[in-house]
Amino acid sequence: MTFIKKENLTLTLAISALLSVPACQDSDTNSVQEEPKIESQNELPTLEEQQVNTLPRQVIKSAKEQHIEAYSNSKYTYDDAVLLATFWGKENTWDAKLKIGSLLIAANNQYIQQSLTSASNNQTIVVRKSPKEQQINAFYNSRYTYKDAVLLATFWGEEETWEAKLKIGDLLIKEKNTAIQDALTKAKKNEDAQREAYIQSTYNYDDAVLLAEFWGKSSPWEAKLKIGRLLINNERETIDQAIKHFLG
Repeated sequence: MTFIKKENLTLTLAISALLSVPACQDSDTNSVQEEPKIESQNELPTLEEQQVNTLPRQVIKSAKEQHIEAYSNSKYTYDDAVLLATFWGKENTWDAKLKIGSLLIAANNQYIQQSLTSASNNQTIVVRKSPKEQQINAFYNSRYTYKDAVLLATFWGEEETWEAKLKIGDLLIKEKNTAIQDALTKAKKNEDAQREAYIQSTYNYDDAVLLAEFWGKSSPWEAKLKIGRLLINNERETIDQAIKHFLG
């Protein structure tokens, strides 16, 4: 009887001890998870900000860039800018271009036109070309070539081709193109005769090379023509003396 009571007492103490221990919790499955914070409406980007962020950045042009672009797209030329730079008292043409552009943007094209008119009327310095500059420009702007000048230099008895170019230009300025054509026709006939005279002579290519250097000709061909001309004029002695003098 006593044994049974002790056993019941032991069982009772064991159950009490078991109940007094807190139950084990699985930290992975039963832990309380924090609820995610919801940003306030003020912290979210607005629709306008979202649109700005998705658009490419625009390059904002400076005032000078706008002015020079307006000038470049206008009808005004570099010569206009040079003229207006002087008239407006600008240090350089670039500043005049900027001012033209600024006036165009301001829709003040009338002022530009008035300035150009006044600048043209007040222009007192006129650069005049010398007669030789006019003559050589006339030659280079014509249909005549270097070969024509070489041919006419011989025909006209000019020592330098440059002189023939000047003479051609002078005749063009004086509107005497017919005189040039007539001279070329005669010069070509003479050239054919001179070439034939050289071919029929005893002089060879080496002689032409030697005489070209002695006479200061630009090529043996020119020396051949001079040999032929001298032969036609019965001046063989001049050729022989030149060769003898060159060879020493």
